[in-house]
Formats: sequence, structure tokens, C-alpha cells
Amino acid sequence: MDARVTRAQQVIAGVALLVGIYVLLRGLGMPFAGPEGVSLLPRAGPVGPFSPLAGVVTIVLALAALAGALASARALVVLAGAGFLAAAALVLVQWFGKNDPNWLGGSGSTMAFFGAAGIGLLVLALAPADDSPTYASSRGS
Repeated sequence: MDARVTRAQQVIAGVALLVGIYVLLRGLGMPFAGPEGVSLLPRAGPVGPFSPLAGVVTIVLALAALAGALASARALVVLAGAGFLAAAALVLVQWFGKNDPNWLGGSGSTMAFFGAAGIGLLVLALAPADDSPTYASSRGS
């Protein structure tokens, strides 16, 4: 795998890991799962909220993505990316569902964070490499 792709995967996973750890530490004393949660950057416009459960989900998926990037295990990065997209879908369904519990404590910005991490990891893991026949033929080589 290209070193630039691996590095980009590591950056996305690292940022997600830091967010997850921050949420988990700041969420101590809050209900583990539910609509209450930790907001990031409240002065700049809140990102979140994230329940402590969302912090754990973020940590687990970020560690899987980081392990996949470090070991050049594309399938693990794809799995982590799909997990982030599943978390985004769960936030969307529970945020709009009036009677559903909001386990991840999410809103639109929580969904955007999970979606961005998932899409970023999937694009990096599934894009053809520079030396692949697909990439070379699309450039007219």
C-alpha cells in the first residue's frame, strides 16, 4: 500500500481515537448511553454531543483502523470505515425517531463526524493504488 495512503489512514484513525478518549474521559458520571453527552469545541459551535457509549464505539473503531493501517490490512480498515458509517446511520435513525432511544447521544454533527471518518477510511482503503492496472488505464497510460 502507498505510504501516503497509509499515513492518511493513520491520521483519520488517530484523530478519531483522540476524540473517543476525550469523550470517554469527559463523560465520566454521565449516563453511559442516552441523549446526554459531551460536546466538542462548544465555543466554536458544538460538535456532538457524544455519549460515553459513542466514545467507546469511536475508540474501538479507531483502534481497528489504526491496526489495519499499520499492518497494511485493507480489510480491517474497510471494516472500521463501515463501522463508522453504521454508527452514523444509527445516529440518523435515532435522532429523527421520536420514540427511539438516542444511545450514542448524537445529533447532526455527531453523524457528520462518524460519516466523515467512515467515508475517509473507505475511500483510502478502496481506491486503486497508483501502480494498479485500473489506475494506469484510467490515466491513459
